[in-house]
Amino acid sequence: MGLIQYLDNGYVDLGGVRLIGVGTVYTDMQNKLVNSLNALRGGNGINIAVIHQYIEGAPYIYPMPNVDVFMINEKPLAQLGIDYFAVGGHIHEHGLKHPRINAVYSGSLEVWDAREFEVYEYANGKLRKVKDVDPKLSTT
Repeated sequence: MGLIQYLDNGYVDLGGVRLIGVGTVYTDMQNKLVNSLNALRGGNGINIAVIHQYIEGAPYIYPMPNVDVFMINEKPLAQLGIDYFAVGGHIHEHGLKHPRINAVYSGSLEVWDAREFEVYEYANGKLRKVKDVDPKLSTT
């Protein structure tokens, strides 16, 4: 149907937005990822990079195994001039924002953490819902 385009060290221009996709690299190969992003970014308009990587400094609670093996330093990413990093992989918290660069983790599509479940309280002989399940939609 042509609805999906796989971007691995590639990009697509959507009006004034360049969407860049790069693959995962090991920490000791992070310069390869930074160089790819630098070469793929556009000069005009908005640049959005989609990466599957742990960015140093993201305050995760529940990492996947080997987060440190797939870590990239935040400083070279911040210096690229990319407007937004849509991050997936290795961190499962929904909507986790990096504290210093414009990067957000989409999190897992499934409920991963007990804090995401709906919450009920029992009072006066009745069960009452006090919180719905956290939404699992896009993060911006």
